[in-house]
Amino acid sequence: MGIRSFLKDFSNVIDETLRQKSGPSRTDQSRRALQESTSKAGLSTLLSSGVAPKGGRELLTFEIGKDIFEIGEDIHLFLAPTNIQINSPDRIEEALFEPFRTMRKPILIINAQNGKVIPATIHTIDDTFLIADTEHSTVLLKSGEPLVVVFPVLPQRHYVLQTMVEAVYPHRLKLQYKDPRYDRRWSMPPTIPVRLRLASAEVMLAMTRRQGHMVREMTMASDEADGIWTGHIADYFQASKALEPSQAMQGFDVSPSFTGGLTDLSLGGAGLTLRGTCAPDELLRHVILLSIELPRVTLDTLSLQLLLTVLGVVRHVRATPPGLTLHIRFLQRLSKELDPLFEHVHHGGLKS
Repeated sequence: MGIRSFLKDFSNVIDETLRQKSGPSRTDQSRRALQESTSKAGLSTLLSSGVAPKGGRELLTFEIGKDIFEIGEDIHLFLAPTNIQINSPDRIEEALFEPFRTMRKPILIINAQNGKVIPATIHTIDDTFLIADTEHSTVLLKSGEPLVVVFPVLPQRHYVLQTMVEAVYPHRLKLQYKDPRYDRRWSMPPTIPVRLRLASAEVMLAMTRRQGHMVREMTMASDEADGIWTGHIADYFQASKALEPSQAMQGFDVSPSFTGGLTDLSLGGAGLTLRGTCAPDELLRHVILLSIELPRVTLDTLSLQLLLTVLGVVRHVRATPPGLTLHIRFLQRLSKELDPLFEHVHHGGLKS
């Protein structure tokens, strides 16, 4: 659900709720403040979240949306410990890549949306694209469609390359390489805290087998006393046999947590540093639940704060004493409407 699409209806929800609780005068003031900010600043379209009560103060809470996502083939591939993600075939050692270059070994082209596998051989390799000859017709594929290319170099090592269809022929595809972190990365103030929890073995197994789905909820709450709007975008994994979301979430609550700081943030992932002692192998390719509390931003008469609690997978780990530097790939990209907020926080960090 797009954030812009519900703003008009959301204003009416606030109108009616405040009218019932506070009378027309406060309703009109709150409504006007929201409408003025949404019309003047793109950041106000980020009102898509939730908050817990503070000190018994009354909050107005609204559920803005809930989306359900299946565990796609691309996520399934990245969770497998034998798969190594690359942004170009150049990342493969020449001795291992030679059989693919000479067409003695096939590659696998996977449609991330439906899981269909297309066996193929490499026809041409370039710095930014490859051309593959396929065994089956590919005329149903469309330009711009995302595909995953797998190079099975060894029984226990596969290289995974994200691509996008550039051109389609009856039995041939031209695929453009796609950087795993193609979104704009915004450097963040080092004071933004993060908390990371590891998925339990049960959750990891269920995700690997695609026995469940991911749910993303967006709620927003207003503290009437100080006029602050607090948003919460929260992910959880709903296992197929779980009756309630809380049952699936226990797979994170019982796991150890780590704290650290945010280094950069994009719609598709985050970079962070962790404090404490943890072996890199314990984190790499592990599913995590990441909590990020972004600082408050002020837009005209509206004060906003966003809390992200998102599911991700650890793609890279590097030892940077006294801690670790991690790159997290979100299991589901965030809405593009959040980019202006990230930019706002980024520039605020540059000024501080």
